Amino acid sequence: MLLAQIVGLQVLSALNQVKGALEHGGPIATDPDPLLRSRDTIFVGWPLFWPFFVSIFHFEHPLVPSVSWYALPRFHRALRGVVPQPLHGDVFNRALLRPLAGRIGRISVPS
Repeated sequence: MLLAQIVGLQVLSALNQVKGALEHGGPIATDPDPLLRSRDTIFVGWPLFWPFFVSIFHFEHPLVPSVSWYALPRFHRALRGVVPQPLHGDVFNRALLRPLAGRIGRISVPS
C-alpha cells in the first residue's frame, strides 16, 4: 500500500509539472500583460489526465476567474468569437508538444 502511494505521488507530481508547462510554459510566463500569461491546450484524451477542464481552458481562467469549471466550455466557445482569428493558433493551442518544449511565444498585441 505504501509503495502504491509513493508511486502515485510521483505520477501526480509529474502530471502537475506537465500541467504547469502547458498553462504557462516558455516565454509566455514573463509576458508583461498578466492576462496573456496562459494558454489553452486542447488535445485528444485530455479528460484522462485533467478532469474538470483544468489546463484545457486555462486561458479563460485569468480573464474571468469567477467562471465555474462547468461553465468553461461555454465561455471558451464565446471567447473564440471575440479573439481575432489570426491569434487562435497561439491562444487556443492544439499542439501538445509546443508548450512542453517552451515554443509558444508571446502574443503580439497591436498598441
